[in-house]
Amino acid sequence: MLKKSSLSMSLLLIFFLILSSCGSDDPTPTPTPTPTAALSLGSSVASLTFQLNPAFTSATVSPLGVRYEHTATLLSNGKVLIVGGNGDGAPSGTTPLATAELYDPTTNAFSSTGSLSHARYNHTATLLPDGTVLIAGGYNGGLAINTAELYHPSTGLFTSTGTLNTARMLATATLIANGKVLIAGGFGAGSYLNTAEIYDPTAGTFTPTTHNLNTARDAHTATLLANGKVLLVGGTPSAGTPATNSAEIYDPTADTFTDTTSPLNTARSDHTATLLTDGKVLIVGGISSSAVTLSSAEIYDPTAGTFSSTSGALNAARYTHTATLLQDGRVVIVGGELSYSPSPIVEQDSVELYDQTTKTFSIYSGIFLPARMGHSATLLSNGNVLVVDGRDPGATWAKGENLSFTPVAAYQAQFTAAGGTAPY
Repeated sequence: MLKKSSLSMSLLLIFFLILSSCGSDDPTPTPTPTPTAALSLGSSVASLTFQLNPAFTSATVSPLGVRYEHTATLLSNGKVLIVGGNGDGAPSGTTPLATAELYDPTTNAFSSTGSLSHARYNHTATLLPDGTVLIAGGYNGGLAINTAELYHPSTGLFTSTGTLNTARMLATATLIANGKVLIAGGFGAGSYLNTAEIYDPTAGTFTPTTHNLNTARDAHTATLLANGKVLLVGGTPSAGTPATNSAEIYDPTADTFTDTTSPLNTARSDHTATLLTDGKVLIVGGISSSAVTLSSAEIYDPTAGTFSSTSGALNAARYTHTATLLQDGRVVIVGGELSYSPSPIVEQDSVELYDQTTKTFSIYSGIFLPARMGHSATLLSNGNVLVVDGRDPGATWAKGENLSFTPVAAYQAQFTAAGGTAPY
């Protein structure tokens, strides 16, 4: 009994020493090392870890320009490439940008880099195996465009590459296992598109896929699955129909599109899709077929080919938000728009965390986040999430601001002993 009591007291003393050293009274903690307590008793070791809260902090620097509906791509060197976007935050304003900039996490600073040959927003950006970035399609303020460019990190310049067979905006671009890129769907020439094409980096050309999508769609999502296939979900299929519940799988080997075993439980567009650590895909929010902003979420299971609702819904309905997988397996949901119809449009200022274990969402009330939509969120190499720009409440201007989200991994209290014998 004396040994048990001494061990318990020792563990409690270590726990409180660690807790006090981590500054637990701070409501928005700064990054700290993983707190761990360990006690050695001969061949037995007891270890205790505990959970801290994440925090958003405004960076001391801002992007060089203001933009939304841009792209942000994590480069091989750890920097983030921010390209194009709309510089006019008015509801009907269109100011396509040709500018680009780099964010360096080591210096927490933005710097200018080369400019696009063609200004654009609602385009795609894909990191290629050789470290270059493919910028394809988009909107130039008057119509969808078919031009594509490559960004070269070594020179900081953009160069032209092949031309899309179909001009398109609001399409998806997915790097597949063979190093090529699937460009699917979108909107162009007054039509919602059911076409797709493959970009070959070696040849620098775009080639139409053998078969078309089963459903035309823009503002959809495309997710590379663990089996090498691509899941395309939801989107807007036609004028007057804000969303579809259809989903399909692209097989790169067969070059075919096949409907999933079952459709979405809820039709949605302008949602997010995030590949989880277990190989399933989390589908969050969006706009419904009746033009209502959604708070529902569902999970796609690649093995069954089916969708199932999460245990809990979002605490706040939203679309045009971001959803980023953190290194600990949680998903952080940032911003978005609350109302689609009727006007006025209202941006979200809330942040939620999705827990894969409980399949529930929780609001992080300690975060004071300026409301925004059309922003970007990029997981950095250090585990932080960079949130850049977006449109502010009232849709009057594009907001130039950088926020850094510092998550702390969710750890469980854990006691282990060598040889499988409990230490007490």
